[in-house]
Amino acid sequence: MSEEKSDEGLAVPREQHRHGQTVDDVLLDEILSSVKLPGGRRVPNRLVKVAMYEHLADFYGGPPNDAHFSLYRRWADAKWGMIITGNVQVCKDHLSLGRDMVVPTTLSEGNIRPFRQLATVIHGPQPQAPYAPLAIMQLSHCGRQSANVIGGRTPFSPPLAPSAVPLQLSSKSEDIGVVGTLLHKLMFQAPVEMSRKDIDEVVRAFVRGAELAARSGFDGIELHAGHGYLLSQFMSPKANLRTDEWSMKHGDLSLLHHIVTSIRKSEDASNHLVIGIKLNAADYVNKKQDNVTLSESDLERPLLHVIEIASWGMVDFIEVSGGDYEHPDFMNNKGPTTSQRQALFADFSQRAMQVLEARDREHRPLILLTGGLRTLELLSSALAQRHADLLGIGRMSVICPDLPKRLSDHRIRGQTDVSQSGKMLFPESFASNSLRFRVETFLCSYLYFVWDLIPTPLRPRFPILIGAGVEMAKYIVAMRSLARGNKQPGTSEGIFAVVWMWLYIAPVGGSTLERRVYWAVVGGMAGIYIGIAMLIAWFAIFSSSQ
Repeated sequence: MSEEKSDEGLAVPREQHRHGQTVDDVLLDEILSSVKLPGGRRVPNRLVKVAMYEHLADFYGGPPNDAHFSLYRRWADAKWGMIITGNVQVCKDHLSLGRDMVVPTTLSEGNIRPFRQLATVIHGPQPQAPYAPLAIMQLSHCGRQSANVIGGRTPFSPPLAPSAVPLQLSSKSEDIGVVGTLLHKLMFQAPVEMSRKDIDEVVRAFVRGAELAARSGFDGIELHAGHGYLLSQFMSPKANLRTDEWSMKHGDLSLLHHIVTSIRKSEDASNHLVIGIKLNAADYVNKKQDNVTLSESDLERPLLHVIEIASWGMVDFIEVSGGDYEHPDFMNNKGPTTSQRQALFADFSQRAMQVLEARDREHRPLILLTGGLRTLELLSSALAQRHADLLGIGRMSVICPDLPKRLSDHRIRGQTDVSQSGKMLFPESFASNSLRFRVETFLCSYLYFVWDLIPTPLRPRFPILIGAGVEMAKYIVAMRSLARGNKQPGTSEGIFAVVWMWLYIAPVGGSTLERRVYWAVVGGMAGIYIGIAMLIAWFAIFSSSQ
């Protein structure tokens, strides 16, 4: 079979196959085939709905609610091979943007019940069927990336981290501007170095999260050790300056290993629980290296981590992705494809597969690759060229929530015209024709036009985190649209997506007083947005008239 290279460098099959099978027949067979995890559980197909930030829980965190159940039911009905939840924070005082699911401090029957309902929803009406998805709970701790106020702590109470190293935006100062720098300083406070007692409490919190998953009927957990969160901070020489037993000198993965070992020793979450670990290729490369050639040591360090994790014999899969809040390209998918982080991301997964297969092909952790898999050919090539065992789909699972079912139906019906060479398997973005979306698009175009009228020396630069946040907010609004039962996800445009993201009250939970306070806060935020827009318009008109 001849091959040619795609833009991403993966080999793509092009010819008719033997026995009358077309290219699409073979591609679909590979993608829809099952695979066995080293612990013995079988994933019914290779398509994995990976974790995304949902912003659906109560303000200051809480259990899953009706919005979660409705949204995950859409994915469960589509028969994904594995469904990983969004962040479930193990500590309620280290949230991300205030609306994460949170592991309860005590595992009473009442506290477990909402999580059990979510697991039941993910498994679908026939949980014992061979095509039922595996339900995986992602456990997280934000560490120093937990924002002020909305992070769950009292105002300006510092977060915990391995060392007292503040979060820094690594972009050039001229790209961030004064507004972006001020926003960053207001959002992220310098952390406090964790004591040994703090570390012990975090370990117990992760174990409690695993016990919650096991007792509520989830098939497994995924430990979030990427995107600059706490576990990756302990693995990072720029964030971990400790000199005790949790220092880098005693092993990059010492805390992660201790948590995995503690989970495996737990009576509730022992060997039957699937354990995955999410690693982030971008954590291994400094932003300053984007325009230079990576050294061999840059490439070896993430591989050494994968090899060490595999050597524990306790982990079932390793997810490879990229990005953190210091390098938020992963939030908007608009980073340069030629960056060194992207190059490392592509090389990381392939070399990890090669190394693991050479060591122990039968019992190695499976590699889950997440990012950029937007066509049928790329999905299949990632498997055929040994870049991955499992295919992670994030934002495209919102645009096309029924992707696995759609592919399966095509295969059963013998319809092999699913994709044409080099074309998208499903839409690259939302195709919303609602009146509200058209109005928002028009208003955003007007705001951008007015923004451009401001003289360049006086124009505030658009903060990088706000730009990334707008893109993230669009998908949050779309997930809410799916949760409301809409057949096709609807979204909002530009800054309006951010406004609608925050103008939300969870369908279950929250006292009347809490809701009144929340509405006062978000109402004030909306007023600020409108006021800023009016000031920009006034300033632009005034400047143009001079």
